[in-house]
Amino acid sequence: AGSAATAGARLPTPRFAVGTRVACRMKPGDPGEWVTGEVVAHHFRHPAMPAGFAAPYQVKLAGGMLIFAPMDNDDTIRSLA
Repeated sequence: AGSAATAGARLPTPRFAVGTRVACRMKPGDPGEWVTGEVVAHHFRHPAMPAGFAAPYQVKLAGGMLIFAPMDNDDTIRSLA
């Protein structure tokens, strides 16, 4: 299972707070499917990710599945507010 990156790491401050309702693009760069969910963690790190990489967000979808947003931009994740 994954975890949030260690607290001392110098990572950019995410645009969206934990608890924010967001829409995530399932295939970045493709106008395709957007899904809704809630930010549940910042700087998500999964063991299969390349060394030194942490996803800006972990998101829990409406159906309960956990995904991550690999980039913090409007083409990948945006607020539903």
